Amino acid sequence: PLCELVSDPAWVPSQPTRGRQVDNYNAQHKLKYETVSGERFHVTGVFQREYVLQRVIRHNLTERLTAGSLNTRGTLLATSSYDMTCKLWSTETGKRLHTLEGHTGHISECGFNAPICDKVVTASYDKTVKVWCVETGALLHTLRGHDLEIVALAGSKDGKRIVTGGMDDLAIVWDIEKGDELCTLAGHRAEVVTLDFSPDGKFVVSGSMDESVRIWEVKDGTCVHNLTGHTQEIGHVSFNCFGNMVLSGSIDSTCRLWDTATGACKVLRGHSREIVDCCFSPNGWQCASVSDDHTVRIWDVLTGGCITMITGHTAGVCHVSFNNTGTEILTGSLDMTARLWSVDTGECLQVLRGHRSVVLVSYSGDCERVMTISKDNSCRIWRREPEQNSLLHHAALAICQHPTVYQEVLDKGVPEALQSVLQRVHKRLFLTEREAVATPLPAMETPCSVDDDGGSQHSPTPGPHGAGNMSASLHLSNAV
Repeated sequence: PLCELVSDPAWVPSQPTRGRQVDNYNAQHKLKYETVSGERFHVTGVFQREYVLQRVIRHNLTERLTAGSLNTRGTLLATSSYDMTCKLWSTETGKRLHTLEGHTGHISECGFNAPICDKVVTASYDKTVKVWCVETGALLHTLRGHDLEIVALAGSKDGKRIVTGGMDDLAIVWDIEKGDELCTLAGHRAEVVTLDFSPDGKFVVSGSMDESVRIWEVKDGTCVHNLTGHTQEIGHVSFNCFGNMVLSGSIDSTCRLWDTATGACKVLRGHSREIVDCCFSPNGWQCASVSDDHTVRIWDVLTGGCITMITGHTAGVCHVSFNNTGTEILTGSLDMTARLWSVDTGECLQVLRGHRSVVLVSYSGDCERVMTISKDNSCRIWRREPEQNSLLHHAALAICQHPTVYQEVLDKGVPEALQSVLQRVHKRLFLTEREAVATPLPAMETPCSVDDDGGSQHSPTPGPHGAGNMSASLHLSNAV
């Protein structure tokens, strides 16, 4: 054939300079083309499957979203709102499956009981927690015990228990199978805003606005450690995969690594403004932090040293998540974008645009889908392109950046699989700026915007360029 996709590591060419590249088309592939006259050119790079927009889901058109959560497989989405409802959606079809009604205050948190994901849990300012059946949408339990609003929620790794934190300075552990309260964790002197279970489910860590981190034994509610050292309120806490370390992030611009056996502490310094979010890598040997100083930092857990400082966001960074192999991180920012980064190099691999306000991010369990949720009242589901689709799009880009070759390919022929995407990519590359605003990037399928009544409509172009173990639950209530 005239155009052939090959691997040629011995030949390292310069990148093409003609044409205009756009996001999601980074020419990351290897391509060989030989013209009729015998002239040859190559375009090469590191092949990468990218995320393309699959769905835009809007909980409703008036009340702001407060939280969102994907199930482990990424096939179901739960969203909650100030309208006091939680809605379950199919990410495959975009259809609303159930509307969960019953709370009398706005829902602050919602999430699936990963990894089982047969229940949805909602926590509300009405001081109650409700447990719902995913299959039927029926209410299974209403959990009462808090005296004030509930603002934090986390699930155990077996999906059978949850812990909630409230403005009453308490955390409560619940059995969601039976609907029973297991123990009350009392000791904080201000509201409990962040929680996590240890991997074995025997301990809970809590962070509070009283500037302290506490580790509790679940079986009797005993406080094992009261970890002090932060000088301002705690924003995030989590266990590593071994359960022997806790990571905390604070408004005081530091993260701390705590030994769960001794309470010993390493202080991670480097950010110049408050830490908004932090998390461990899947293997527990690294952690990441994001800050209002616009940067992301990757830390070595053993030494406490900063391995990589990542810059690129143009406003405060609000959320961070590792993929399941620990090789990439996903961040959301006040600059209205989500960005995918290489952990090893700090290189920005992809920018996800379209939201019009602060963006929080989450992977599905298999990392084949990404959820972004925003105060613009929309939730966007992004799906990794199948390998064949992505490679063909990159090949088409390379051809289009050589005008003479592009015309020759049209005149003389092109592999059938490539022909269907070639002209669309060419049109996209050479649009005027005004046209580009109104034209979405080519994708596997047309993204669908789903509104409150369950109907779907083609989505407008998304802009000019196109917490615990509750199954990747995100909450917007306290987002900047």
